[in-house]
Amino acid sequence: MQTAKVSSKHQVVIPKEVRELLGIEKNDVVIFELKNGGVILRKLEELLNKHIGTVKLKEDFLKMRKDFNEEMVE
Repeated sequence: MQTAKVSSKHQVVIPKEVRELLGIEKNDVVIFELKNGGVILRKLEELLNKHIGTVKLKEDFLKMRKDFNEEMVE
């Protein structure tokens, strides 16, 4: 089990072991899924990859994802 302290700005540092396990790197976007009174942390990329092809889009999905990630970094 890993722990993290919440800062005065309500921020936490994801422990190194968790980052490595999930493959989280600088500028990655993560999602917090609330489930059964707890929280599941996932990379947004994992969720998007899971659903590639399930919805027909007018734009190229990979281009949309790249644009989204670039906007999140700014």
